[in-house]
Amino acid sequence: MPTCHSGYSLAFWLQITPTATAPQIFLGTSRNNVTDLQGVFVYQTETIRAERRVIVEFLFDGLSWKVPLIIQQEIWDFVVLTWSITNHRLAAYMNGEMVNSTSVGSAGSDVSKHVKLRGSFPGQVERASLYLESGALYDHVITWNRSLTDYEVKRAFQSQMNELSKITCKATDTTLNVTWQDIKRNVFNKGRQWYKVAFWRNKKRIREDHLDYSTNHYFLKDLESYASYKVRLWIEDSEVRKRVGALVCHTKEGAPPAQINGILKGYNIMLSTKGNDRYGLITVKDAEEYLVTNLKADTEYSIAVQGFTSAGIRSRRLLQSMMGKTNKVPSVTEMPKNVMAYALDWDAIQVTWTSLDRKEEVTSYEVECCSLIACTLRVVNDSESVVVKDLPQYTLFTIKVRGRNSQNAGPWKIIREVKTLGQSYYISI
Repeated sequence: MPTCHSGYSLAFWLQITPTATAPQIFLGTSRNNVTDLQGVFVYQTETIRAERRVIVEFLFDGLSWKVPLIIQQEIWDFVVLTWSITNHRLAAYMNGEMVNSTSVGSAGSDVSKHVKLRGSFPGQVERASLYLESGALYDHVITWNRSLTDYEVKRAFQSQMNELSKITCKATDTTLNVTWQDIKRNVFNKGRQWYKVAFWRNKKRIREDHLDYSTNHYFLKDLESYASYKVRLWIEDSEVRKRVGALVCHTKEGAPPAQINGILKGYNIMLSTKGNDRYGLITVKDAEEYLVTNLKADTEYSIAVQGFTSAGIRSRRLLQSMMGKTNKVPSVTEMPKNVMAYALDWDAIQVTWTSLDRKEEVTSYEVECCSLIACTLRVVNDSESVVVKDLPQYTLFTIKVRGRNSQNAGPWKIIREVKTLGQSYYISI
């Protein structure tokens, strides 16, 4: 399996068949033999009528983490397993919802007892680094070399449901026509009686309706032009409601752009704050969208868009304008990744790292080299490496790196025992 030094996640559709016997392993990521198993394993331990008791086990560095699941046979479930190296936490999700997790590892493992084949799984079906056994059906297997957040798991599941329901929307300037298809796959173990559809605009629900299950579209009219609408679609019965579709639809621009005095040449974008602080005029050609940068955080702007031709600007009565607000600068929550350090010379240590995600809005990185006596701090802008010089020779240092934005400094990423004066061994955590 891939290295777990930055976490690991595995997602797949699973349907346990009636022929599966207990105990039985369904899925594994290890290529090692049964005496040295590493990776993620999903195996059945008990059968109670149509209910299957399943264990998800993660083996890493000689330790084992286990979480139990209960799965109904002959029903397709979307399972996500995610392992966080930061807190040694294994979490299991079914259909977008977390059902179990653990941060407690143990030295023992029962996986080898459930492997029917000997050696290195010679009779299993190989898909990439996965081994899949009979007794279950599988589909859309996805892996990540990192852990996933709850939000990312929900997004992954919703993406799968959108694909199954084929939900789409077509728009005019004032209407939306949302269409979908019946999901053929046996999902959720529930009776299908009706659909529920809902629309939101600016976080307010503007329409909600219940539809017969034979319906495959919904038409909404008298909407604002050039606006975004969230659409959600559920399948319901008297006991259960499951979301099967979610998307954002955009109505088109209401007035035709600059039909007077010739062919449209481009657009002027004008921004100003409530205090009439003009940001400036931006001219855009050959595009229908533009990312405006270097704005003030947590600030409301008036935005106006005006088309122009070779004869000049369009009529002011056709001016498109709206209000928008920039987000607050978030707190830095992530540590730099792939931090490495080695002695470059008798008095210098080079430190490198991978930049944090743009959502952290990091403006600089702080690198600190600490011995038992003193610390040396360097601040780095627009770079992923720094050479810390003027250090004492023959000295062990603890290296720390963190990102900083205008809001705060994030958590330190720490690596240890980097020694000056030619001790050029390489450390990566």
